[in-house]
Amino acid sequence: MTGPAQLPFEQAHSLQPATERRHIGALGTIARLALGGYLVGSVIYGHIVRGFHLLPWVEGLIIFPAVILLWHWLRIRRNPNEFKNISIPAVIFNFGLFWLFYLITATSDMALIFYGTSILLAGVRGYSGCEILAISNVVLRRDDQIGCAVFTPLDLLEQRVLKVRRVRLPWSDHAASARWPRYLTWWTRWCSGRRWKSQ
Repeated sequence: MTGPAQLPFEQAHSLQPATERRHIGALGTIARLALGGYLVGSVIYGHIVRGFHLLPWVEGLIIFPAVILLWHWLRIRRNPNEFKNISIPAVIFNFGLFWLFYLITATSDMALIFYGTSILLAGVRGYSGCEILAISNVVLRRDDQIGCAVFTPLDLLEQRVLKVRRVRLPWSDHAASARWPRYLTWWTRWCSGRRWKSQ
């Protein structure tokens, strides 16, 4: 029986869990770390200036993530297949949910803490979906995605730019890699000829 260690590198790599693969580039990672750090940092600064309040941290780091985790767990119990929804309604729902909690004074800090922490986690893991599922995906070892109003367009743009700017090198595919030893042989003979003439 053939095990993963005996498979070619590309095939063995594809057997790794989806949670171990990064789905965002450098720009998406930097943007998430910057915005997530800003959201959480704004709450920390506010609590330093106006006084510390424990409740928003409990709500943002325990209660609200637990609610999302419960919904996510029930969703995958009903349908265990991986789901990815980056449709406009999903993006609007996620965007509206943040502003709903942010504009309510009692839950404003909770929204900043939860979304900021989730965005930071998404940046570290290379997760391209909506930050609302970033924490529950780690706990459930999933890679389910809902569209994000801020980062989904940025990720799609970065992927498009990388595809356009990608340069095909002589060793970038199997056919070219088979020709590469001929290039190396030709280059060696050419250098040897120049050295013989110089003598």
